[in-house]
Amino acid sequence: MGLVVPTDQEFRKLFKVQGAYIQDGQKVYDLTVSKFGDENATSFDLRDFDGVTSVKDQGNCGSCWAFAAVATIESSHALINKEKLDLSEQSFVNCVDNSGGCSGGWYDFAYNWLLENDAELALEGETPYQKVQNSCTLYEGKSNVKISNYNFIEGNPSTEEVKNLLVRHGAMAVSLDANTNEFLNYKSGVIHTMNTKPTHAVTLIGWDDDKQAWLVKNSWGTYWGLDGFGWVGYNTTGLTGFSWVDVTKNDAAPEPKPEKELVEIDFVHALGSLQVHQELYIQVGRNKAKIFGMNKKGVKYHNRIYVPKGKHNFLIITTTIIKKDNKKSMLFGVSKAKITVKDDKTYKLVYKDRIKKSNVFNLTLEEDDIKVD
Repeated sequence: MGLVVPTDQEFRKLFKVQGAYIQDGQKVYDLTVSKFGDENATSFDLRDFDGVTSVKDQGNCGSCWAFAAVATIESSHALINKEKLDLSEQSFVNCVDNSGGCSGGWYDFAYNWLLENDAELALEGETPYQKVQNSCTLYEGKSNVKISNYNFIEGNPSTEEVKNLLVRHGAMAVSLDANTNEFLNYKSGVIHTMNTKPTHAVTLIGWDDDKQAWLVKNSWGTYWGLDGFGWVGYNTTGLTGFSWVDVTKNDAAPEPKPEKELVEIDFVHALGSLQVHQELYIQVGRNKAKIFGMNKKGVKYHNRIYVPKGKHNFLIITTTIIKKDNKKSMLFGVSKAKITVKDDKTYKLVYKDRIKKSNVFNLTLEEDDIKVD
């Protein structure tokens, strides 16, 4: 086990940090989040979408909070960047403020630590799990896994709300009471009996309406439950503390131009002095949106899409992470443009006027004059 529920004051601080980070942009951010499944389906399992990594074993260390946090980050990375990585729980056990390593903690503090330190998790092979808390070393390696956004759902969300979040953000961290015979000795069926005080963190990865239950991934090895997984009934007393996390989208190799008669529209950008990351979301008409990640300084990014000649409605959204005075926050740009496409064209995205003194700006499309050294 090892869950330590934050105090009201600590929760208020978490909400304040997350609120200052996203500011007025949450609704815009929600528009850019992809769906990995159908929230109206009678059953859903992230394993069917390659969105779940292997079951792990925390051993005799109260680090369930770190395992739940890492499992959600691994899930988000697998879904967004199509890559399964084994990330290091030990990084959190060593480093996360407001948590006591093997003496217990809370997963949102882990997300917050990554965000505030502009840090990335080590790979498991580089900082392996040792079941003890060691000194903290910020990792500057090659995992390329960083937090884009996270949120904690206050109160007791409805089944429909949790399903909606699960298909959009991947695995969610959740707390429950594991100190019952039904949970400790679970082998099959659906768990219903829990006390109201949560003692343990697990990862929510799916649901089944016929069972009226959530599918969870535990961190007690494959000998617990159904090879490390189990079912917990909807609205079970003690099931609480739902949190999701999104990682940044990695740079990707450009797609080749299709052979059929399409016109290339290139949206170029280079990260500014304060920008540490930018994502570009482009939807043409009702087509599926394209999402591009930009992470490196001194690079002119070419974000190309291909459309037939003619008039098209473009929805263009940028989500930008900036870092100033060692604090990180998000800025958003939005453009709803009607473009008549005749020939290949290149545009530079420019942030113009701020919308109602918020952190959301109108975007304009201008001639490309970007030069990088």
